[in-house]
Amino acid sequence: MKVDPVFDHNLAECLKYGVNSFDAAYVYAGGTTEPAMGSFIKKTKSRKKVWVTSKSNLHDPGGFEKRLGESLARLG
Repeated sequence: MKVDPVFDHNLAECLKYGVNSFDAAYVYAGGTTEPAMGSFIKKTKSRKKVWVTSKSNLHDPGGFEKRLGESLARLG
């Protein structure tokens, strides 16, 4: 299932009912999860209301830092 990169109504429903923790990764939903989360957070101005976690398949400090930078860029 892909996440709507423009505005995902499922995320809006989650936030409406108190869900504020979201698990993301660059491989989830065909690579659409992090960009969609970033777009949603911007459009709803909800950055201070949500907690987003992600993952790295690289476990050395340099690899982890690389994946973190990539995730932050996708989240916007």
